[in-house]
Amino acid sequence: MKLLRKFLIGAVTAMGIVACVAATVMVVRACRNLAQHDGRDNAAAGWMNLGVPYRFAFPGTVSDPPGIARVGFGETGDDEEVDEERAMAVIDEELREASPEEREIWHAELKGHSPETIREILALRRSLVAAAPGPMADGIELTAADVPALLPVPETGAAPSSRLFADALGLIESAIEATRAAEQAVLNNIANANTMGFKRGRVLFGDLPHRQMALTGPLDQDDRAAPAGVAFGTGVKILATQVDVSQGRLRHTEQPLDLAIQGGDGFFQIKDGDRVVYTRAGSFTMNASGELVLASKNRGRQLEPLVCIPRDAIKVTISAQGSVSVLQAGQTQLNQIGQIQLAQFISPGSLLACGENLYEATAASGNPLVSAPGGDGLGEIQQGCLEEANVDVAAEMAELRRLQDHVKILRQLQAEFSGTTASP
Repeated sequence: MKLLRKFLIGAVTAMGIVACVAATVMVVRACRNLAQHDGRDNAAAGWMNLGVPYRFAFPGTVSDPPGIARVGFGETGDDEEVDEERAMAVIDEELREASPEEREIWHAELKGHSPETIREILALRRSLVAAAPGPMADGIELTAADVPALLPVPETGAAPSSRLFADALGLIESAIEATRAAEQAVLNNIANANTMGFKRGRVLFGDLPHRQMALTGPLDQDDRAAPAGVAFGTGVKILATQVDVSQGRLRHTEQPLDLAIQGGDGFFQIKDGDRVVYTRAGSFTMNASGELVLASKNRGRQLEPLVCIPRDAIKVTISAQGSVSVLQAGQTQLNQIGQIQLAQFISPGSLLACGENLYEATAASGNPLVSAPGGDGLGEIQQGCLEEANVDVAAEMAELRRLQDHVKILRQLQAEFSGTTASP
């Protein structure tokens, strides 16, 4: 609101100054004409105009009454040469708050007048400015009726055009930056289309704060609220990236330690040092101690709770509810040796992606709720399967082309506003 007020105050002040300049110039010219044509008839009576007395000079031509001089601003009748440099310095001093363009107008109009006369004319200008409608005080609020008349930007001068171009380029640049970030997210999805357990990410766009020129709701003279205001957007930004935790297709591998979660929520719990992380990639194997660990080239992350396979086991069976049983050498029946439990979250899309298909709980995701597969909304375990990435490559490619076309259009607009050649 402060920026709006400053903009409007500047616009009103500029219009007031222009009006005052025009009015003062007309007064000066009128006084000069009256002094030249009517001075000799009115001088004897001490004629005054606009509250500024005329100076009497030495007697003029033979047609002038004896002892009576023609009158006019700055005309003393002597032959002293006017100090132009000193006169210009007076204008610059008296009009310190004025723009260079306004001072140039005064230089042209007051050329040839004495410094004393210039001070009087500028004093008249100040009185006109004081009498004219001035800029609004800081405490005065604008109404919807006040704003439209002040919104148009003057076409003259380079400053308004430069600001408009700068604003336009800022809008375009923010859109390009946000769209490029979205492209990176789509490319990452495509790159991980064959990554087991990968969950695609998506980018959420949002507009930047608007410049409010006039708010909705002011009452008119009939006490009816205005249904609309005036606001200008300032660009676009990335609001957030979200993880899409929807189910991916199952791929049958026939490997007994490959596990997938089907038909519901849930993550495998993995012990990673002193913390617990979560994953949908169930590509497990055994370490030298027979413990089930997540397959990795440089880390042995154990399944939580720990499941240890006996060395003499010849068959491993994992039920849909996560019960782990083995058939050992010399036996004919399966023996249960462990129980797999899954974790679910109130807001799984708020999990923190750590890489390697692992996620970490956050304050936004909530604490994990742990229970056996198949109950409380959790999916069931499918042995000998892996969950594929939930990435539709064709859809991602279509989205990537859409974003690239959008950037191309933005680059063309950027070149038009900046006067350069568009870059890819």
